[in-house]
Amino acid sequence: MLSYKPLVMVIDDEAGIGECICDLVEMQLPHYRSMAVDNGRGGIEAALREKPALILLDLFLNDGLDGVMALRAIRDGHSDAKVLVMSGYAEAALRETQRAMADELDRLGIMGYITKPVEPMELIQKIKHALD
Repeated sequence: MLSYKPLVMVIDDEAGIGECICDLVEMQLPHYRSMAVDNGRGGIEAALREKPALILLDLFLNDGLDGVMALRAIRDGHSDAKVLVMSGYAEAALRETQRAMADELDRLGIMGYITKPVEPMELIQKIKHALD
């Protein structure tokens, strides 16, 4: 009998980051599967099709979308996936310099922020906490 494994999806325009995170998830969280998408539009389509349990969403994507626009489209498609936002900006700096963006992310129901670069075990702990 096949068992269902919930999906952790990474949407990040740096494909290497997405693949590394997927490898880490699959090694450290064997009850989950993972998938990386390297652009916002593909991420929206994949999220609505695959219905992930958790999305790790880069805040600044390179295909004309930012993380807020991507998440808004995902939510408009009736996805209730949990979301952690990833950015090179620390949360406090983001809230100070990009207040409207941070407020919209909160309204869209994100679970928290991950500041890049992130230590692998810290990332796994944040993922576990979001999935609990």
